Amino acid sequence: MEETRIVGHVGANMSFSGPNSTQERAQSAQSALAALVTNDSPDTAEKLISIGVDLWDCYRSTQKLEHLEDAVLAMRRALQLRPDGRDRPGIFNHLCVFLRDRFTHLGLLSDLGDAIDAGRRALKGTAEEDSDLCVYLNGLGNALQTRYDNIGNLDDLRYAISAYTRAVDLMSDEHPDKPALYSNLGTGYHDSFQRTGRVGDLNDAVTAYNRAVALTVDSQPDKVFYLNALGGSLRDRFERLGSLDDLEVAISMLRSAIELAPDSHSRKPMLLDKLGMTLQLRSGRLDTLDDIEEAVMAHQRAFDLLPAGHVDKSGPLSNLSLALKTRYDSTGDIEDLERVIQILRLAISTPPENHRFKPIQLGNLGNALQNRFERLGDLADLESAIQSHRRAIDLAPGNSFFLANLGIALEYRFKQLHKQEDIEAAISAKQEAVERTPERHPRLPTRLANLGGAFAIRFQFFQQSSDLENAIELLRRAVSLTPDGHPDKVYGLTNLGGALQLRFDLSHNIGDLEDAISAHRLATDLTSEDRGSRPHLLRNLAVALRSRFQHEQTQESFDAAVASFLEATDRQLGSPLQRFHIAVLCIVMFVEHPEFSSPKPLLKVYSRILSTLPEVIWIGNTLRRRYEESARVGAMVNAAVAAAIDAGDLPRALEWLEEGRALVWSQILTLRTPLHELREQHPDLANALDGFIHGMQKITPAHDMLRDTDAVHEDCSRLLPATDENADRHRYLAVKYEQLLVEIRSHAGFEEFLRPKTFEHLAASPHPPNTRVVIINVDHHRSDAIVVSSGGSVTLVPLPELTLTRARKLRSMWKAHLENSGVRKRAMIEVPSDDGQEGLRFGVILERLWVWVTYPVLQALDLMDVQQDTGNLQHITWCPTGPLMQLPLHAAGRSTRTGRVATSGARANDEEKGGEGGEGDDGEEQEGRKRTSRATRGPNGRQTPIGWWIPPTRQTREVVRPSFLPSIIPAPLPPVFASSPSAPLACLAVVVRLQRRYVAVSAVVPLSSACAASPDVAPTRSRRNRAYLRCLPARRLARTGVTLRPAAAVLGLRVLRARGRRCVGLLCHPARWRRLRACSGERPFGRK
Repeated sequence: MEETRIVGHVGANMSFSGPNSTQERAQSAQSALAALVTNDSPDTAEKLISIGVDLWDCYRSTQKLEHLEDAVLAMRRALQLRPDGRDRPGIFNHLCVFLRDRFTHLGLLSDLGDAIDAGRRALKGTAEEDSDLCVYLNGLGNALQTRYDNIGNLDDLRYAISAYTRAVDLMSDEHPDKPALYSNLGTGYHDSFQRTGRVGDLNDAVTAYNRAVALTVDSQPDKVFYLNALGGSLRDRFERLGSLDDLEVAISMLRSAIELAPDSHSRKPMLLDKLGMTLQLRSGRLDTLDDIEEAVMAHQRAFDLLPAGHVDKSGPLSNLSLALKTRYDSTGDIEDLERVIQILRLAISTPPENHRFKPIQLGNLGNALQNRFERLGDLADLESAIQSHRRAIDLAPGNSFFLANLGIALEYRFKQLHKQEDIEAAISAKQEAVERTPERHPRLPTRLANLGGAFAIRFQFFQQSSDLENAIELLRRAVSLTPDGHPDKVYGLTNLGGALQLRFDLSHNIGDLEDAISAHRLATDLTSEDRGSRPHLLRNLAVALRSRFQHEQTQESFDAAVASFLEATDRQLGSPLQRFHIAVLCIVMFVEHPEFSSPKPLLKVYSRILSTLPEVIWIGNTLRRRYEESARVGAMVNAAVAAAIDAGDLPRALEWLEEGRALVWSQILTLRTPLHELREQHPDLANALDGFIHGMQKITPAHDMLRDTDAVHEDCSRLLPATDENADRHRYLAVKYEQLLVEIRSHAGFEEFLRPKTFEHLAASPHPPNTRVVIINVDHHRSDAIVVSSGGSVTLVPLPELTLTRARKLRSMWKAHLENSGVRKRAMIEVPSDDGQEGLRFGVILERLWVWVTYPVLQALDLMDVQQDTGNLQHITWCPTGPLMQLPLHAAGRSTRTGRVATSGARANDEEKGGEGGEGDDGEEQEGRKRTSRATRGPNGRQTPIGWWIPPTRQTREVVRPSFLPSIIPAPLPPVFASSPSAPLACLAVVVRLQRRYVAVSAVVPLSSACAASPDVAPTRSRRNRAYLRCLPARRLARTGVTLRPAAAVLGLRVLRARGRRCVGLLCHPARWRRLRACSGERPFGRK
């Protein structure tokens, strides 16, 4: 509220003469007061009035209470000396002003009451034609307004407005204090509007502020305040009436005020903050990104201008978060959303619990967390959002804004958990929000649309027809109340379209379906192409068009629905999960109606799905969350590959297999990719990327790591639970990491930096001679193996006997076999007795893998007739997908009448040959068991049911000594093993023939002179080099479920986390690994 200058009263032109400095003036005035206070001479009253005015003026400069106390004393003594003088009204007016200021300083309501009494007595003795009457009226109005601000008595506000109105009418426009009077009158009317909601009061406030601005020149310092007040009132009228002209003028007024105010002005931060809020309103109405960008800068500048620790610093901070949230809604940039949450959490932790901004900050935080749930799908964010909304309501009971937000969050939780109490509570909160919203309030249509949408959702689950009718009625009303061109109209339209479609499904009235399509189409047309909500609107339109196709069964209606589905996934807008689900809906439509579809658009949709996977399985999410999402979407990768094979597009099938197989593990490996080339050409970018990668690896939440429960030597301090701060930091680093990748790829030569490999790159990858990579794809439609040979050729091998159902059944059998074999228990386990059952089960698994998978591949590659030639060994790398990833594919084999087996690594076709690189088949027939030599029996001569046995004797150790290995290794050695000792590593597969079997021994060893001629795994036995080489198995895969922990990921993480300087990972049967380790003399698992 503006304070007018005290003019026109007796003694105003009389100032106590004295020194220039405020402190010296005050001391002189206090000394004079002490001398005069007991003086009863006739002229003492005039001197006391002058002294009192001087002391009050000093108080306004120094804010020292003693100066104000002496000013009040001087005025009261002057009244005593003038019991009936004509200057008493002026003295009472001074006393009214001084006592009001003392109330402001001390907070004593008695001072405020005395001030109002003095103001009224000033009016009593003043004639209507007195030129000072307007000044006295203003003083009384200020005192009444102050008491209203503190007590809330509406009568005080009405009397204040009446006093201001009389003062304005009495004062001429040429009077220098007329603008201040108009400003005070505008404040009174604006407060009345906020209290009563009467639009007439708001109109009168705008008129008064307009007059104040018009009567003030730019050079007047007070014009900044008048412009600010006018801009705020116009903004409020826009929010109430929705007139865009009011909003335009409000922005203009606020910009003018900011231009007039220097940076040192106390109101400059507030002006910038208010401009930012007003620009956000215009952006919401016109859907313009430029306004949001300017709003972000305005809020940031307001925050920067306030000193550290300022009580109002959290205001601009909260509004900055709101602007960033609006920008996220438009652009979908998750960095903005992460900043919003970070800012709001900081703001909430700063002010006290009862701070006036606290409820708003909590409500905005709830909205931001809800948006992150929509984007990333983490239910914990939704739970936190609901808690924030409820805390906001506790601090501001009955606030319609917070009630509406709580209803929306509860509705989202109902969609996830399907708990009826959530939808009931959501409808209750939304209904109360509607009831508390005035009839002409601009937010009323949106709240009606939200309530109608909640009724429609409840109808979908509980089929109460009254809910559907209520929904349609509310939504029609919402649409009719929303002005044309308003961006919120699309929400009412799309919800109305959804409700009408539900009624069509119920009644089959084609008119409802056509109305639904019209509503969805209009909502889509009203939304700009770069809006984040557009994919959702297009999805709703596509679903409605799909219903029309199902009714008409025409190519035209099919194509229309598909076109909308494709457009919804065309751009990276909105939630990746939403775009993924939209693409899946389109795929289902293609699959269910193949007679209307063709391969080209089908592959296009699958391409959209594959391109969305890095966003769905986002590197900024926790590892556990990424594996959960990978398990959900993995089947779509196999379906996409099958579709590409159907279309005869093998290159695309191979690319998609590479892109979608073990995506999470690929992300982990990407973070460990060497950056030598980048560091040579762009060292700054390489260092920055290294920093982000190191940060993400450092703060990865321990509970989301693939923990190796056998690694009892691990430092337990690394396994502390992650906090929200850590998770937020991880997401922030992930955003920066992705932004840096975009910058790196903008440089010449790095366009494909860390991108999935193309077919040309995969086919041209160097492979040793006689090497093939076999990637197996399993889908409900078809199963195939894609073979990439060392020459770059690609061969398709159909696997007609392998189905998704059979693969899952084999996986279940394998899991049961592991459970029954006791391999999930820690520590050493005694070899179980051979009752034959588990051996038979294991044999069935291996035989089915041989018949359905490996034999067709080997036969197609013409490897079944290859003679055993140690100089021309064939090497196959098996890359299974889906359920096959948890099966021992490398050990697949078929029992024979002679007791010998053929395995998936076989080099020969007859039953006399063993298998290269494969383990023996433990499901042999009884005749085969009898023929097994003593070398395959345990130390007590007992046949073990799960494979060959290497006895812990010197005889076994002799087998792998250097003197033995050269006799079975083809000569000459490959060049890599003949290199100099400076070469760091070599990986060697040694085929050791034990009787009629072949055993694959893999190790990573240093290239020293001792092992260059004969690779030796003995370093694992050496106490001196125990930490130099560690062999790690991927065991216990089934303990935590087969869907979240693929063998490759577990094995890789064990290798990466091992303490040894050189590590190798082995995929083998867990029981066999224990026996191998026991033979080597190492400590058993589970013991220190």
